[in-house]
Amino acid sequence: MQALPAVPEEGELVFYTHNDKPRIRAICHSDEPPSAAEKQGRLDHQAESAERITRGLAGRSAGTLGTWAEPREGKQVYTGHTWRQRDGRAQRVVFQVVQRTIAANGQRLLVPEVEIDTWWTSLGLYTASAEEVIELYHQHGTSEQFHSEKTEMDLERPPSGKFATNALLLALGQVAYNVLRLCDQVALAEDRPLPPQEKMPLSKPVTRRRLRSVMQDLMYLAARPTCHAGRLALKLWCDNPWRFAWQRLYHRFTEAAVVGLGRSS
Repeated sequence: MQALPAVPEEGELVFYTHNDKPRIRAICHSDEPPSAAEKQGRLDHQAESAERITRGLAGRSAGTLGTWAEPREGKQVYTGHTWRQRDGRAQRVVFQVVQRTIAANGQRLLVPEVEIDTWWTSLGLYTASAEEVIELYHQHGTSEQFHSEKTEMDLERPPSGKFATNALLLALGQVAYNVLRLCDQVALAEDRPLPPQEKMPLSKPVTRRRLRSVMQDLMYLAARPTCHAGRLALKLWCDNPWRFAWQRLYHRFTEAAVVGLGRSS
């Protein structure tokens, strides 16, 4: 790059690099103070110049090894792969370079933001593309949630030194896990066709919930058992937001039980 002159000319936009990072410096002198419109015009011009120059810098290496996409104005994403030698073997390295010249809120950036992520993988070219490797990495959080659910059920540490006792506990835990997962899926399926005022109080639409959330919302309900006309009943608090979800789930399971008994007889 061209070295930064000691005394730039008046009104000159100087572009230089420092530690391989693009920088922009604008020098504007005038005898009279500029108006607000002139200031905004200069900022827009500087941002456009920075975008033109830095797009060529960031895309010069990443663009030759991958693909380029622009999901929105002011954001360019370069995705691809390359090869690096490690321990005497060629390793595939997937990269994704994100360059932002306009923030998500619409603010233009004088200094473009460049974000670089790399993934070292053993998957070959014909096994998974660069986009598929990145998506597989993004799914590792979901996989860790499945493993952490044993902690929510307090099954990560066996309580006994006898294998038969621990085997029985794990078998009962498996039944409890399946029942809680069934309650979650049935409750979500029953909730989808309902109007907004009758839906479960969820902060956002989900397709799967943690077991801890299922136990806290559907199992830890304050209720009072009563007996009337020879029948047992549970009275729930009328202002409980999960009361209707619990009632729908109860009726769904009791109807299935009645149908199953009728068929068996």
